[in-house]
Amino acid sequence: MERTIYISLPITGRDETRQRRLAGLWAHVFTRKGYNVVNPFDLYEDLKTFLGREPSYDEIMKVDLSTLRSCTDMLLVDDWHNSNGCMDEVDVAARRGIKLHYDLKVKLNWE
Repeated sequence: MERTIYISLPITGRDETRQRRLAGLWAHVFTRKGYNVVNPFDLYEDLKTFLGREPSYDEIMKVDLSTLRSCTDMLLVDDWHNSNGCMDEVDVAARRGIKLHYDLKVKLNWE
C-alpha cells in the first residue's frame, strides 16, 4: 500500500528559513523510507503561483487541510502543540484515522 505523509509544523511567527529547512529534512527522511511526502511549503508555493499573489492564512489552511485528508500519515514536528494550524491538522487527522508520527526532538545535526 502506498503511504503518503503530511509534515505538520508551526510556520506562523517562526523563522521561515529554519522551518523550511526542517520540513525539507523530514521530507528527505520519509522519502528514503518509501513515503510520498507532502511538504506544506510546497503547497504554499503552488497556491501562491496559482493565485498570482500572496495567499491568506485561511486560503493556505484550506489547501493544507484538504490535502491532508488524502494522506495516510502525518508527522508532527517542532512544538506543533503550540500552533493553531497544527492543532487544526491534528483534528482532521484524528477524525480521518490518519496515523500520527512524532518528532521526539531527535538531534539531527542540521543546524
